[in-house]
Amino acid sequence: MKNIGVYVLLVVIGGAIGASALIYYMSDPLTLVPMETRGLEVRQMTFGLGNGNGTITVSLTSSGTCDVTVSLVKVNGNAVDLDDWTMSAAPVPAGEPATLNISNQTIVSGNTYAVNIFTADGTMVGSYTDTA
Repeated sequence: MKNIGVYVLLVVIGGAIGASALIYYMSDPLTLVPMETRGLEVRQMTFGLGNGNGTITVSLTSSGTCDVTVSLVKVNGNAVDLDDWTMSAAPVPAGEPATLNISNQTIVSGNTYAVNIFTADGTMVGSYTDTA
């Protein structure tokens, strides 16, 4: 019998919390809006060897919820000239594949190359490292 008072108190407190939550929700309902995300998932990176005329081909897929416009590409931390890279799609539609072609690079067999891909606001949306 002693525990009945505790159970009644817990039920009353639980009901009060539930009622408070319902009143709060009714007065200011939460609006859930999906967050936009941008990202490029690299599937494969291949190399064409060469001294100043080598190439890097990056196969990727837009992994976010909205289109991605690439504005800057870096190889091993160095910005690639705008004339030395192209995208097969600009912008890359959400969920769709694309290819990034980087030319006029010195590519040596056995060396490691890191490619970083950025949007205009400086957000890195893709990164991949591989060995030629």
